[in-house]
Amino acid sequence: MSLANFASGVIIMFYALGSLGTFWGIPAKRRKIQVFGRMFTLCGFCVHSVMVLALVLAYGADELSKGYFMQLLAWSLLLVYFLGWRWLKSSFLAMTAAPLALLLFILGLKLDNVSGSLPDNLVELFLSLHIVPMFLSLALLALAFGAGLLYVRLEHKIKTKARLSEFELELPALDSFDRINSRAVIFGFPLYTLALAAGFIWAPMAWGNENSWRAGAWDPKEIISLFVWFLYAALFHLRLVQGWRGRKAAKLAILIFAISVFSLVVVNFFMPTHHSFS
Repeated sequence: MSLANFASGVIIMFYALGSLGTFWGIPAKRRKIQVFGRMFTLCGFCVHSVMVLALVLAYGADELSKGYFMQLLAWSLLLVYFLGWRWLKSSFLAMTAAPLALLLFILGLKLDNVSGSLPDNLVELFLSLHIVPMFLSLALLALAFGAGLLYVRLEHKIKTKARLSEFELELPALDSFDRINSRAVIFGFPLYTLALAAGFIWAPMAWGNENSWRAGAWDPKEIISLFVWFLYAALFHLRLVQGWRGRKAAKLAILIFAISVFSLVVVNFFMPTHHSFS
């Protein structure tokens, strides 16, 4: 077994234990299990961080597989989670972060043999202005998605005067989930805008085709990304300018994340696109 395979196994084990601790500890109100779940997730994140850096140093940023970028997305999700948890003091963020990071990391392993090489003179620009902002914005959107789901569920039960489960009784106030949703959108939208603009600038330079703008305009990945941007922009505007709050904002965040997941999985695997995982 290679060192990389061993490290991947350790990361999966830690992330799985972290997810188990979260989904067992929070509903059961077992604080120690919650703490262990967070510790396992943190241990996996630390090993994952070393692995991310080691692969770049070993192979160079221009020869990394697409599986590496999928694993980098998982790493970005947990980075945002830990920063958000420290800032907002909400353990419920882990209910989205830990399982999604586990699934993305495993998916990344399946893509290790898919080439993701980039033109030498564009690697630093592509990573710093497109990949990193895009992954961070999607990570923030994932947190908004989790907070939105909990908000919608809890608000519905309160309005219908349905009996709350023990788990739901332990949830924070609706304002807490709305605040998480708001912060994620306010910080995530500018990052998504930067990433999308950089991608459209980078594309014709990378493909070296004078018709790349016209061809790229019909790429399903880019069409959906633009659609997501318009929805994201609407939510950002309604949140920041018009003070939009509550159920509608939560549902729109859920919709945007769902479309992003569709783009990541269905479009990248099953549709003809420059971003294909095939």
